Amino acid sequence: MHNNSPLVSVFIPYYNDEKFLKEAIESVLNQTYENFELILLNHATTDTCREIAHSYNDERIVHIDMEKNYGAGGGILFEQFLKVSKGKYLKTFCADDIMKKDCLSELVNFMEDNPEKDFAFCDVKYVDENAKSLNDSWFKSRDGFVFGRSEIEELKAFSRGISHLPYIGAIIKKDALKDYNPDKVIIMLFDMSIWVYLLSNGKKIGYINKQLLNYRIHREQVSSVYNMMLAGKRSFFEFVSYINLFEKISDVDVINFVFDLDENMKLKKGEEKYIPFVVDLFYLNNNFGSSPVYCFNQISKILEDDILSKEIKERFNYDIENLRKSYSLVNLDVNAFSQFQNPKHIGARKLAFLFFRQIWNILKRRKNRKGECSGGYSL
Repeated sequence: MHNNSPLVSVFIPYYNDEKFLKEAIESVLNQTYENFELILLNHATTDTCREIAHSYNDERIVHIDMEKNYGAGGGILFEQFLKVSKGKYLKTFCADDIMKKDCLSELVNFMEDNPEKDFAFCDVKYVDENAKSLNDSWFKSRDGFVFGRSEIEELKAFSRGISHLPYIGAIIKKDALKDYNPDKVIIMLFDMSIWVYLLSNGKKIGYINKQLLNYRIHREQVSSVYNMMLAGKRSFFEFVSYINLFEKISDVDVINFVFDLDENMKLKKGEEKYIPFVVDLFYLNNNFGSSPVYCFNQISKILEDDILSKEIKERFNYDIENLRKSYSLVNLDVNAFSQFQNPKHIGARKLAFLFFRQIWNILKRRKNRKGECSGGYSL
């Protein structure tokens, strides 16, 4: 009988993942912890994935079928997950990765033992296409990751466009997202937008220093990571929505810390109305992809208001002349967005290193097997 009150809702969206989906599903169904539901979302797959997903006779599985494929996943799929999930906790996952048997147990125990935490991340181990260890993990090697960093420090890292927390390693209290409306369009920055939303709304973060999942590295990822132009184009447009998350922050102390405002720019209590201006000015001057275009437009609107423009001049010594100088110096570059990394990507150089180490290990194993068959030989 299906448990109508699962404590955890696990989410696996799939599209043409027939090579890995079976192993991903079974890694969830074989958990030592059993009070969960597994929500499998078919993103209009064209291979045998749907047949694989429906081949399991397990009442903990819930199926969702999307009528059409919207391209890469992101908010449009996560929204469907939020609508049907029943768990106190949400577990994000992917169709080509693998949970270790005690993954859910460890995550749930941590959250139950630390009720003040709203979301948490465990470490994930890198494995090759055949699930063989690559002797590396997210916490050890991910650029920008610092174990135990505070909420405001995490928010500051995210403001610089650093994707440093593992999507598949996350567990989230569903109540922490009760007022959250996923951006259904963005792809590259979607996971980052969730973490920024939680952090900017005062939610507490936790860290679990255990490798509870296997993150699979395979050829398709190499090709996608090296397709920096596509990633750059997507992120170039998506960053407008991302900036808006910081414009909505209402705590001046958070803004002062996150954007390193000096004494002249530092906001005081009662100056919350200037938050969008100082945020937009930061991104205009720091030239993150599309940010100068968007922020120029936002600051232009502010300065069109004669009263507010006068206040900005008196308070920050900034006016139309300064804006003109700022945007005249900007060098727009779509490719600058190679710094923004999809949670399923670990960076081109890092991924290439792991991939070629995988190839080297395969060749070495083959050589060893030949040596055994021929009485032994070596290079």
